[in-house]
Amino acid sequence: MLDQFARLSDFIIESFLHIWPYLLVTIPLAVAVQMSGASKYIKRAFQAKPLSAILLATIMGAFSPFCSCGVIPVIASLLISGVPLAPVMSFWIASPSMDPEIFFLSVAMIGWKLAIWRLAATLFLSLSAGYITHVVMERGWLGQQILRTRKVASVQSTAELFKKIDFPPKKPTIPITNISATSEDCCGKQVKNWDDSDTSAAFRRRLVIETLSATWMVGKFMALAFLLEGLITLYVPQEWISVALGRQNPLVIITAALLGVPTYTTSLTALPMISGLLTQGMNPAAALAFLVAGPTTTLPAMAAVWPLVARRVFAAYLSFALIGAILIGYLFNIASAVFNY
Repeated sequence: MLDQFARLSDFIIESFLHIWPYLLVTIPLAVAVQMSGASKYIKRAFQAKPLSAILLATIMGAFSPFCSCGVIPVIASLLISGVPLAPVMSFWIASPSMDPEIFFLSVAMIGWKLAIWRLAATLFLSLSAGYITHVVMERGWLGQQILRTRKVASVQSTAELFKKIDFPPKKPTIPITNISATSEDCCGKQVKNWDDSDTSAAFRRRLVIETLSATWMVGKFMALAFLLEGLITLYVPQEWISVALGRQNPLVIITAALLGVPTYTTSLTALPMISGLLTQGMNPAAALAFLVAGPTTTLPAMAAVWPLVARRVFAAYLSFALIGAILIGYLFNIASAVFNY
């Protein structure tokens, strides 16, 4: 029993060691952007050219080195810092599905044809998810609440404080030097932020508090995600997955896409397994559906993101991945029949 606990603990610790640089950089930066008010300008810039932003997010996602769990802190940071949901959704779909390393591993293990289809499927699903999300958000179908957690409070700048002060005062009964402006911190206490030194100190204090709060929020769900990933990696027999994916039936594409949710862990484990099944006669369309849906909809990744975003956003993300993978699988079947390859 202790040996099993030690194996799981080592797996979780190694997983955290892999993603800690992303936590260290992305979360404080996102909190600072939100607190300083820069998130309004970021949001305005993305909304000015939403189609270009979605395309850029897709390209960045397809070439980023994030796995299905490692991308979660980045997604949370992007949403906290005010980036609109549409380009975030594109990055969210593309990043765990494809990067240069995954592409060349796919070429080596499943061949050029399926590797190129997998790359094309990733780009197509990512762009489609971004553009559909943009339309849906414009019409208000997903609502305005994206993150389930409270937003980070902003610290007023000195310039903003001066704008709110009646200067010169109509009734100068109190010397101007005694006038102070206050704002509430995250605990509801009044924080003085009249001059630059006071404002900077308040900003730094609240930056630390909000960063620790956001890191704890993301970290505890990442721990749960890594625990689930460890259980799947260490204890789910690969033979069981192979039997389920190797069956020949009309619903094998749907089965493969759905099976990717609980069983897909990493490309280093999935690609050799799929390569072996293909040599045994597995339907290539089912293999493609599994490899497209699996990285995005892993059970650990969904456990990590479930508490972070609103339920409608989560449902949209899951639908894009699963429905898209199934459609890609059937499209591959049709193309293979038409072009005889």
